[in-house]
Amino acid sequence: MNYLKLKRFSHHLQVSFNRLNVICRSLYKLYAPDGLKHRKNVDQTKLPDSSILAMLIWQTEIGIESQRRFCKFFVGLSHSRFNRRARMLLPLIRCIRQAWNQEVKTAGEFLIID
Repeated sequence: MNYLKLKRFSHHLQVSFNRLNVICRSLYKLYAPDGLKHRKNVDQTKLPDSSILAMLIWQTEIGIESQRRFCKFFVGLSHSRFNRRARMLLPLIRCIRQAWNQEVKTAGEFLIID
């Protein structure tokens, strides 16, 4: 994250991303299945899965829809590798959303979790 190409907002973005990364790290530990945590060559990754998860959430938060455009903001981030790992984390995102939906108790009220 120290290699952002955006110079104007880099401090603000790095601070908010660091908070988001801490949250995603705890969510990853809670909800990630063992098959995902202990897959082959997971110790050789340069970027942990929790950081990829945080980057996906952050991408949505700042309103960038294209992953190709989002990857251009980072130096040394391979677009194809990021895409592959992001697709691999989609079941985890669904699992987190389902767990949060089950934890929320609504008494006749509407709740939208996106």
